[in-house]
Amino acid sequence: MANGNGNGGNGGNGNGGRKKQQPVGGFVLRIGDAGAEVPAVIYGEGNDCAPKTKLGIVFLPRTGQGYVYRVGPDGVTTWSSSKASDAPKDPSVRTKPEAALKETERLLKSAVEYRPTPLQGTWKGRMVCEAKGPQIVLTRALGGANTVSVVSHLDGTWEWAAQRPTRGHVPGERQVSTPHKKGAKTLVSAIGDALVQGLQIAASGCLVRTAVRRPPKDEGAAQKQAAAIAKREAAAAAKREAGAAGKGAAVAAAGKKTAAAKKAAAAAKKAAAKTATVTAAAKKKARAAAAKTKKAERAAAAKTRKAERAATRAAAKEAKRLSSAPKGVKTAVGQWFRIKAGKGAGTEGKATAYDAGKKRGDWHFTLETLDGKTLRAARSNVRKMRAAPKPKVEGAASKPKPKPKAKGGRKPGGKTLPPVQPALTAASVESASQRLADVMAEGLAF
Repeated sequence: MANGNGNGGNGGNGNGGRKKQQPVGGFVLRIGDAGAEVPAVIYGEGNDCAPKTKLGIVFLPRTGQGYVYRVGPDGVTTWSSSKASDAPKDPSVRTKPEAALKETERLLKSAVEYRPTPLQGTWKGRMVCEAKGPQIVLTRALGGANTVSVVSHLDGTWEWAAQRPTRGHVPGERQVSTPHKKGAKTLVSAIGDALVQGLQIAASGCLVRTAVRRPPKDEGAAQKQAAAIAKREAAAAAKREAGAAGKGAAVAAAGKKTAAAKKAAAAAKKAAAKTATVTAAAKKKARAAAAKTKKAERAAAAKTRKAERAATRAAAKEAKRLSSAPKGVKTAVGQWFRIKAGKGAGTEGKATAYDAGKKRGDWHFTLETLDGKTLRAARSNVRKMRAAPKPKVEGAASKPKPKPKAKGGRKPGGKTLPPVQPALTAASVESASQRLADVMAEGLAF
């Protein structure tokens, strides 16, 4: 068989020994559940042995399914396994690229992973190019240098080989499938036969190594063994002498070392106890400080909540009082008033707001003068103006008001008669009406 050791001739180990006329190609195969006796899936795609050609491989050994496709300048050709055999052949059935892709995806999705196995090693695979064409190579190490390999030349059969190299006095051995039968039709049977033969070869090598002495098989082994034994005995004697001579010094040094170690351990224990005491005191102090801080925070939070509740009640009370203001007070905002007496007597201002006094029915206006000043006056100390006052013009000379002439005349003879007192005027009647309205409003507020 051209590739019994799994290296694929000269194509599996680089360019060493490859002839120039050999085709260039090949790729690594991916193997799912490679540690099991029979892998779950073997697949891969790469350069074919022919130029400008791709080759794809998918095998499910456990279910006996296989699929090979080739993509080249002439189109796509495929090969599919049958119920009786999954040994691959050169693709020859033409199909569409979509159909090949769909079948590949179906096989990959149906693969079942993981099966426990007691064997060592894992399966590895490659597609290599030989003189005959593409070759699928699967190899596995069974511990040590024992290997098994399964190969197909795309000729409808699987061939296997098991090999043990020569090591020491254990001779090498090699078993292949061709002398017994012309390959296998399924990959499962080929893997099974290869593993059986590989384990038998490995077991026979172990029996030879265990049962046969080396000296009869290896010339000069007896002399080497005797020299090694003498060397070991001399070394042991020198060690015993050196131990007896320095035993006393070693014991004394060990005693001093032990005493120093005990002293250091006691000091470390004392330091640890001191550190623990300091740490406990610090933790206690920290807990007390944290408790104090928490208590102060709770007290501050309670004080803040109390102040907020008091402010809320005061605001509600003030809002209630403001809502109970008489209509004359509510409609006074935006009107002009003149302060009658007291602070700011004669000052004219526009009512911008009103508020309730301390006593019931006691209302105050906030007046804004023409020059931007703000005054607060009781409702009973202001008088409503008919119109807004005119602003004074700076620099304008004010004319002196003429003195009113007293009504009356001179009697004949030059004597001045007393002025005639006028009857009720419209202004006096309006002032009296305003005062009466204010008194009535104050009375209604109660």
